[in-house]
Amino acid sequence: MRSKASIFAGAVAATLVARHAHGAAITQAELMRFYPPNALERRVEGRATVACAVARDGALRRCRVVRETPSGWGFGEAALKVADRARLKSHRHDRFTLQLVFRLPATQRS
Repeated sequence: MRSKASIFAGAVAATLVARHAHGAAITQAELMRFYPPNALERRVEGRATVACAVARDGALRRCRVVRETPSGWGFGEAALKVADRARLKSHRHDRFTLQLVFRLPATQRS
């Protein structure tokens, strides 16, 4: 069985969406720590999707990048780092897809 969650980095909804993701509580501040530095410096926004197996303790394991847009900016690698820190409260699923949208805070947009 699969489950899916979307998390927005830099968006106001980050904490709410992350907590809704079966307890994978990741705050906006934590997400911004993973924002690819070069992309942040150049004000590039992006998306990444990772597919993972779920361990008995709710940890995401054996994650792989399924999609990254735009490619070459490090959003896939950043999504893997976020997934590595996520832990699901409800681990009745054996697979989990995590979609991250990396958006700059409104104060940093051009």
